[in-house]
Amino acid sequence: PTSASPSKSPIAITVVIRFDDYPEEIGFALRDEITGTTYLNYDDGEFSPNRWGGETFTQTVSVVEGGTYRLQIADTYGDGLDSPGYFAVYYGSEMIPQNELVREDNWGGRQRVVVFELEDRVSTPPPTLSPTRLPTNPPTLSPTDFPGTSTPVETEAPVTTITTPEGFCFSREGVVEVSGKGFIRMGHLQVGDFVRTSKNRFERVYSFGHLDRTAVTEFLQFKPSLLEMTSNHMVFVRDKGPIPAAMVKVGDEFESGGKVEYIATVTRMGVYTPFTPSGKIMVNGVKSSTYISFQGTNNLMIGVFRTPFTYQWLDHSFQTMHRIWCHWLGMPDVRLDNGFSVWSEAPFQLAQWYLAQKFILQGMLMVPFLLLLSLANLIEVVVANLFAFLCVSVGLMLVLIRRRRFNPTKIGST
Repeated sequence: PTSASPSKSPIAITVVIRFDDYPEEIGFALRDEITGTTYLNYDDGEFSPNRWGGETFTQTVSVVEGGTYRLQIADTYGDGLDSPGYFAVYYGSEMIPQNELVREDNWGGRQRVVVFELEDRVSTPPPTLSPTRLPTNPPTLSPTDFPGTSTPVETEAPVTTITTPEGFCFSREGVVEVSGKGFIRMGHLQVGDFVRTSKNRFERVYSFGHLDRTAVTEFLQFKPSLLEMTSNHMVFVRDKGPIPAAMVKVGDEFESGGKVEYIATVTRMGVYTPFTPSGKIMVNGVKSSTYISFQGTNNLMIGVFRTPFTYQWLDHSFQTMHRIWCHWLGMPDVRLDNGFSVWSEAPFQLAQWYLAQKFILQGMLMVPFLLLLSLANLIEVVVANLFAFLCVSVGLMLVLIRRRRFNPTKIGST
C-alpha cells in the first residue's frame, strides 16, 4: 500500500482492550506501518491489576485514511488475553471484523500483531459483526492516570479490597502442573483440573475453599522457589512436617527439596485455596498443604498444652463431608459472596468459636469433636471404597444366611 498522504482526511479509529486478570502483563502499541508514526504506546506494567483486572480500556485516535496500521499487543507471560479478555478495532462506529485484522497470531511468541488498511473502508464500509465477547459499540471509558498524546476515555473501575482471614491462601503467581495442560499459574487453575500433588501423583481439584480474584493480601515469598502463601498457610518442611509459613526459617529445607535462602513479604491481588482429596498440592515444585493453622503452630494448642493433633489432620478431617459431597459424589459446590465455599466457611467459624473459649471448655469439647471427626473419616472410607464395602457386606450376608440354614437352633437362640 501507498504511504498515507497528509492531504487526506483524518479519520477516527478506536482500539478496545478488555483485560484479563493479569493486565500488568499486557502492553500494546498502534503505529503507522509506512510513516512510523506512533498513536498509542503502553508498556507492560502500566496497567495495575488492582485498577484494571477484568476492565476495558478504550481509546480513540485520529489517523489518516488510506494508511496501513499495525496494532501490536504483547503479553510478557506468553498466554495471551484469557477470557474474558479480548481486543477489537473500530473504524468510526463499525467494528473491523477479526478475520480482517489478524495478520500474525503468535501468543506463544508473547505477542499478537494485527495489521489493517483503511483505504477501502471509505467506499466499502465493513459489515457489523457481533462475535461473542465483543461489544457492538465500544465502551466509553476515561482514564486519568495514563500518559498519551490523546485523551483516553474509560469508566471508573471498581476497586475491591476484602479483609481476608489471616493466612488462608496462595497467591495467583504460584505455578502448578496440571495434567493435559502443563505448567500454569494458580490464577488459571480450575475445579476439575488434575493437579500434581506429589512426585508421581495427580489429583482432581474438587473445590476452592476460598477464591477471590480481587482481594488484596500480603503473602510470604520464599526464595529461590518463589512460593507465595499467606502466613498461616501450611507447607511441608523436612523434619518439621506441615507447618504454617510464618514458622519457616531461612535454612529450612522443604520436604520436596530445596532450601529457603530468603523470605520476603509481597502484596498481591487475588487469593486461591484449591482443595484436593489428599489435602496436598505441589506449588512452584514445593509440596504444600491446602490447609491452614489457626494458631500459628503445627499442632493444636489447648492453653499451654500441645496436643498430638496436627492442623493438617484436623483441617483434613473437618473437610471430610466437603470431599464426600464434591469429590466422591460429584455434587456442585456452594459458594458464598465472600469467596468462601459454604463447606469451608462453617468449619472456619466453628474453629474460630472453639479457640475463643476457655481452655477448660476446649478440653471438654475435644472428646466429642474427635468422635465426630473419626465418624466422618469412617464414612469417607466407606464412600471411597463403596464397591469393596458392598462386596464385603454381601459376603457377610451370605455367611449369615448359610449359618442360619445349617444351624437354625443356634441362630434362633441368639
